[in-house]
Amino acid sequence: MRKLAPLVVLALTTSVLVVASQQASAAVTTAGAYVPLAQKRIVNTQVGTGVAKGAIAAQHTVTATLTGSGGVPVTASAVQVTITAFSGTANGGVTLYKPGTTHPVTTNLLFATNQIVSDTAVAQVSNGQVDIFNAATSGTVQVFLDLTGYYIGGSATQAGTYTPVVPVRIVNTTANVGHTGPVPANGSITSHPTTIPATASQVAVTVSVLTPTKAGSIVAFAGGTAPTEPTTVFKAAGRVSSFAFVPLSSAGTFVLHNASAGTVQIVVDLVGYVSGGPDPANTQPSLQPGTLQSVAPARIYSHTVAANAVVPITVKGLGGVPLNPAQIGTAQVVVQVVSPSKSGAIQVYTGTRFLSRSLSTTAGTSASNELLVQTSTTGTFTLFNATAATVTVTIDLYGFTRATAVPVPATISTGRYVRDIMSSTLTSMQAQGAADAASGATLVVLEFGAQTDDTSGVQLTVSPTRLTYAQITTAINSYLVGFGAHSTSLIAVGTNNDADSTAKTWSNMTASARGTRWAQLVNGLAKQGTPVVGANDIESGFFSTELQAQQWETAYLAAASATSSGLKLIFNGSSDGCPQTFRSTAACNFGWTLAQIYALAHNGTAIQALPQIYFQSQANQWANIDAAGGSGIVFAGVLNESAAEPLQFSPPVAFQALYISLSRLFVTPPIPSLVVNLQIDS
Repeated sequence: MRKLAPLVVLALTTSVLVVASQQASAAVTTAGAYVPLAQKRIVNTQVGTGVAKGAIAAQHTVTATLTGSGGVPVTASAVQVTITAFSGTANGGVTLYKPGTTHPVTTNLLFATNQIVSDTAVAQVSNGQVDIFNAATSGTVQVFLDLTGYYIGGSATQAGTYTPVVPVRIVNTTANVGHTGPVPANGSITSHPTTIPATASQVAVTVSVLTPTKAGSIVAFAGGTAPTEPTTVFKAAGRVSSFAFVPLSSAGTFVLHNASAGTVQIVVDLVGYVSGGPDPANTQPSLQPGTLQSVAPARIYSHTVAANAVVPITVKGLGGVPLNPAQIGTAQVVVQVVSPSKSGAIQVYTGTRFLSRSLSTTAGTSASNELLVQTSTTGTFTLFNATAATVTVTIDLYGFTRATAVPVPATISTGRYVRDIMSSTLTSMQAQGAADAASGATLVVLEFGAQTDDTSGVQLTVSPTRLTYAQITTAINSYLVGFGAHSTSLIAVGTNNDADSTAKTWSNMTASARGTRWAQLVNGLAKQGTPVVGANDIESGFFSTELQAQQWETAYLAAASATSSGLKLIFNGSSDGCPQTFRSTAACNFGWTLAQIYALAHNGTAIQALPQIYFQSQANQWANIDAAGGSGIVFAGVLNESAAEPLQFSPPVAFQALYISLSRLFVTPPIPSLVVNLQIDS
């Protein structure tokens, strides 16, 4: 086992290096938001920093004060620290908990006799203090606590905020809690924490592995296909613990997968949760500075690192993190060292290198740790190999905390699935136009339905009613009279180029003929001084092929009159089945490709895209569509349908979803602060 000497050598011999400056954070005031701090050693039992000098005895608690020089306010609800245990005279564990309460039967860090081991912990605090308990049944242990940040106190309910809880053991396979007996080789178990609200999106847990029969890893994830990125790595017969934020499924569960060829005993201790969101009911969602936002796990670094080497790690624009460093507060990463030849440590930091160990390693044993590491003004952090040998290091990205708030839309306009437009109700169309103009609508979509194959007109969406092109023209002209002259507004007259549901044939009216006919309808409208363009809801899930959609659009653009800005068409289609993983180039539904949808949604100034954003997945898909074609889509805003379907994203959340996805591609997302919210007329 390792002795203490290497740790002392590290503290005395490593030089201090100054790298990229730390990110200046916006004011963090939201309850449950995270505030990163410059790393600082606030507890050192070896010399008496923060507590009385001397090792902590078995089953004994010491209280550490984190306020003052530590920078933690008395109002903080929790702190994030790196615990390092060393010089333990017996196997044991360290537990951090709230002063004034009974120490829980949980552990934040397992250690073996004379082992040096480090792990992240998020611990509940009271008045800026935390209790440190040596859970060993015999012997003593020395402890460092290195502070990295804290969470704002108060009722944390907004999306991405953190709530600490009294630590509770939710899985213990050695005692048949959560699962009976050891987890088999390549087996999985599902945990359902019942002491947290249904609105939680992630849990903060310490995952401990006991008596594994083979080396391997535990992968904690929401469900579905297990990612390859590990949560906890272990050696045969070892004992190890790792902190992790683990996403929850829609049912409030998560999966623990044993990625090894042997059995393992698993213990999981719950210490808190992250509030879910965006919630469709939120009209002013959070996503404020300091809130945690998950991304799909992505490996962003995997290389050998020379002894005492300093390596800059870039996170901006990777794996779902914004491209603009000013939007990034911290990066949520798991750092892993693979089978090092010598014992040592990895330091992860921004700014001036500190003596803290982000990860302690033992020769021949892989190790990992999850961190929220503050990023620099260039969207980077720094890795230092404090080991007297070359090591292989991997870094997996899981999320980030925001440094800036996500904006909400300045304008929410009404769009309409038009129904009440028969000749007897044209007065209602005029009244609707007047109401929309009075509301300040800057973009209105009037959606009519599918062009029929009999050349006569359209079949209204989700309706058996058919209208001729003449009836549609009369109805829209009535609406335009009511809307009046508003040169800064835009009316988009929408259809889709597919045949109706009862006669799905293209024998009488080709795609090109349909596009030309819709352009003729739009050209013939009495615009009353308000710009009017056509719109097409093109989706791969509809009847037409991609080629037919292109033929419709080509014919339409050739025949349509342009507005003063050159705009001819609003593309308000969907992204059915397109890949959601950032930068994926996989196919969409029915063999359509990202590049094909990009071509339909992009044509210089002639086309603007108003993508349907009802869920976060659609926002991710549209970022991939834009990236696949060269990031040149001109966005008109966002199309939302919560007025018709209340379980979908609310307009502000829909806008924020696309803004977040596009922020991965652009320093400033090129999307007007506008949402069109479709409703169904009676």
